[in-house]
Amino acid sequence: MTSTKMTKAKLILGLVSIVLGLILAPFAWISFRWGEPWFRPVPLALMLALVTVGLVLIVKRRQVSSKPIKFLTLAILIVLTVSPALLIAGIRHERRLLQARAKAFLSRPVPAALKPDSEGYMSYEYVGTNKEAEVQLLGHSRELIERYADKGRTRWSSRIQAQFAITPEQLWFPGADDIQRTNKEVQTYLAERNAILSLEWRMGFWQWVEDTIEMKSKIPEHEEEDYHPAATTNAVSL
Repeated sequence: MTSTKMTKAKLILGLVSIVLGLILAPFAWISFRWGEPWFRPVPLALMLALVTVGLVLIVKRRQVSSKPIKFLTLAILIVLTVSPALLIAGIRHERRLLQARAKAFLSRPVPAALKPDSEGYMSYEYVGTNKEAEVQLLGHSRELIERYADKGRTRWSSRIQAQFAITPEQLWFPGADDIQRTNKEVQTYLAERNAILSLEWRMGFWQWVEDTIEMKSKIPEHEEEDYHPAATTNAVSL
């Protein structure tokens, strides 16, 4: 390759690296603020590496590249190409594991100590029957877990989050403290329930990462709640 072509190639590659780094900036900022501790510096480091390599290639485009620069450029390009696919594969694997765990939890019967009597009472307090009692005793926790078992995705939009806002970790009915302290079946049940809900919240971030990398134009949760921006019109009513 001639010197002129090499110079142009470096310039183009340098500009592409800088543009990719700038595109990655919002993703890096959100990941650094809300991502898990081990993941926070990764997008930021990759962004800085892309910008740095781009600047070096542009500034030294007329010079013969040293072996370290060539190796670093190649390594960053490989990481940039391979890491998104590996990350998505890992996220999907974790989502499948959590979905299977949610299904396994739902297959277990609710402990008898967490069910009202035939008239809908827990001790002396009326909590209702069927779905009404379930919400009174367990919040919307089972509904959330059923949702994940069915869809493999956590709630993402503000409207869906608000629907399931009441999901306490503890039980709130007469005698609940004694049951939680002495009943092993209830302790095991609640521990698994709370663990799954916690993992659902954690997977919310990774779900966003996957959607962002795949550049999804339609978020399933928005489609589910029939989220469609209102159409604007310039028509004037008479």
